Amino acid sequence: MRRIILLAIVWLVAGLAVACSAPEAEVKVIKETVEVVVEATVEVPVTVIVPQVQEAEPLPSYTPYPTYTPYPTHTPAAESSKPSKAVSGGTGHTLDCAVEPDVLDRGGVVIRVTGLALASLDDMLDDPEFAGRVETYERVVSIEGVVTVGSIQVRVENTTDESLWVHPAQGWVMVGGEEDFPSLELSDDVGGLFEPGQVKEGAVLFLLKDSAPADVQEIRYQVRSPSDEDFNSLSDRDYEFLLTLR
Repeated sequence: MRRIILLAIVWLVAGLAVACSAPEAEVKVIKETVEVVVEATVEVPVTVIVPQVQEAEPLPSYTPYPTYTPYPTHTPAAESSKPSKAVSGGTGHTLDCAVEPDVLDRGGVVIRVTGLALASLDDMLDDPEFAGRVETYERVVSIEGVVTVGSIQVRVENTTDESLWVHPAQGWVMVGGEEDFPSLELSDDVGGLFEPGQVKEGAVLFLLKDSAPADVQEIRYQVRSPSDEDFNSLSDRDYEFLLTLR
């Protein structure tokens, strides 16, 4: 028995010696990358602005400004029209063209100056027709400071076979050092669109503040050249009259 125990001890000691002399085991670390897909819902606060829609007040209806209606004028006869009081009255001056002839043709539109007269404003206001025009257009025609009313009687004829524009009542008048524009409202209807062969006659009126009727000796009267329906000028020269009184 004792011998058996001794053998067991020897075997145990030998086993321990072998174990202590054995090399250490190698340890390997394996790294692996693993993709992980995470589906997540992130709630982000959002501010939503909802405009308030209000019914707009209706716009007021448009009322156009009253259109211009020229003062009614008489329709003269073809060759023998009765001159207005502005031409036949006043100082009774007669026409004498000193530089240019009294007939000018520009682009086939002929303007003939057939009469000229000057009168004081007070005398002209005694004429019901003139006074009526002043009253009708008092918002755009001022007679304050006016001492003299001048009148140039014209005859305008379109001798072409086309419709043309010309405006004798929208020209210039020079008296001494005073420049004036004829009054479209007070003048007769002698301008606008002229059909082929059309003739218009009447008085072109202008107002003077610096010259009494008896002081006027010479008047320069200028009108732009006519134009076609597309407003292209038909002449490089305007109508220019130099009128002297005798």
